[in-house]
Amino acid sequence: MDWPRMEDVKGYHHLVEACRLLKTQGVSFHCRIVGDGEERPRWNSQIQHSAANDEVVLVGAVSHERLLKYHHDASVLVIPCVETSDGRHDGIPNVFLEAIATGLPVLPTPIGGISELVPHGQNGSLVPLRDPVELVAALRRLMEDSNLRQALGNTGNKTVRAAFDNLASPLTPHRAAVGQSGADPHS
Repeated sequence: MDWPRMEDVKGYHHLVEACRLLKTQGVSFHCRIVGDGEERPRWNSQIQHSAANDEVVLVGAVSHERLLKYHHDASVLVIPCVETSDGRHDGIPNVFLEAIATGLPVLPTPIGGISELVPHGQNGSLVPLRDPVELVAALRRLMEDSNLRQALGNTGNKTVRAAFDNLASPLTPHRAAVGQSGADPHS
């Protein structure tokens, strides 16, 4: 198994709040949060008590192959990482690199090494820390502009290939195979 860790540094509670705001704005969407860990019960409770509990799903742990399928099927990957009160934070999450390598546009926060890999507006959009309102605005821009999603995804893919050639190479063929298979992403 290979999945993102559900830890407080991931900032998923800000994503859940952004989803609640999207729902109250009448936006149609589906959010899949993949991973498992110590924070899952807390985020599950937040989701169940939000207005977006039908749109947000905690998937749990998945295989690496399934994770790549989810990347292929997604419109955007949101990683609203935060620094905790004790100073912990993510550097550059692996799931982030893998998503960019498959051409998926990303909305990270400028923490750790992420801002070095994603100069704002060039190959992704950085969103402010702990700001669900700005996260909603960035999500809506990407949801409403397929050309922007495509451009950010393409540029991000090239960036990761240049910086991490050993990571990007095996992911692109998988994405092409998933795109051609027509397989149900939920199976």
